[in-house]
Amino acid sequence: MRYYLIAGEASGDLHASRLMRSLKTFDERAEFRFFGGEQMQQAGGTLWTAKQIKENMGKSLFSAYFEKEYPYLQNTVMLADIEKPIN
Repeated sequence: MRYYLIAGEASGDLHASRLMRSLKTFDERAEFRFFGGEQMQQAGGTLWTAKQIKENMGKSLFSAYFEKEYPYLQNTVMLADIEKPIN
């Protein structure tokens, strides 16, 4: 199954990375596409930018629920993308 996750801050990144690792134990074919941080990157999957999420809306990649809620999440996603620390 393919999973899409969004974490806009450090604790969400940590919890989502733990969820990803746990899901892999139950679903060996799990694929992750996410917007998050370093913890999620270490757990594996494909990191998406806010631009990529927006470009793929309406293409049957996301659930109807996500597409309905995205207008409310959009500012959080875009702000988190802008505020990423420079390493």
